[in-house]
Amino acid sequence: MTDFNIYKEEIKKLEDKVNMMRDMHSYQFQRYEWISKTFSLIVIVLSAIVALLAIADPSVLFINGNYTNSFRNWISILAFIVFLLSLCDKIYGINEKAAKHEQAVKVMTDFITKCNDLRKLELESCGEEEIKLKIDSLYSQYSLINHMNPFPTISDQEFMKGKQRHLIKVDISKKLSKNPYENIEEYTNKRYIVTIQPM
Repeated sequence: MTDFNIYKEEIKKLEDKVNMMRDMHSYQFQRYEWISKTFSLIVIVLSAIVALLAIADPSVLFINGNYTNSFRNWISILAFIVFLLSLCDKIYGINEKAAKHEQAVKVMTDFITKCNDLRKLELESCGEEEIKLKIDSLYSQYSLINHMNPFPTISDQEFMKGKQRHLIKVDISKKLSKNPYENIEEYTNKRYIVTIQPM
């Protein structure tokens, strides 16, 4: 008789590994998206200021004739700063990195769904050989996710931070599953993170 629990535990371990990596990519995606939006907002505000200053009469701003040239020079410098800021995304690839992390989240979510379906819905209707084949297939897909997909790498420091966040989230989730009325303020008010804050 097939012991399904052994196979379920093996699939769950694989699922948990990918779930942790998905959370890490999710944190990175939110981080780069926040940076991108912040840069965009700064560029829009500064561009509006430059446009207003460029068409404004210096006398309205109480700038007399002696300082008119300096005023125009400052507008030019500000416009150049706006131009440099607008290039930051191209230089550092902020949007591209965000998109790659988002793609990683989607791929890993699909994989987790497959693991979950096999573990909860399909496993007990399969024979032992078929189960082994399906688990081998999952390991092959896991290997492809880690080695073949062009996902951005996560530095050791970010990996450790991400792992800590993930484990804290799992721990809080377990506490809430046991007791939905659990007060989680003591976790969220310290260094523990439930919702992602920009780094």
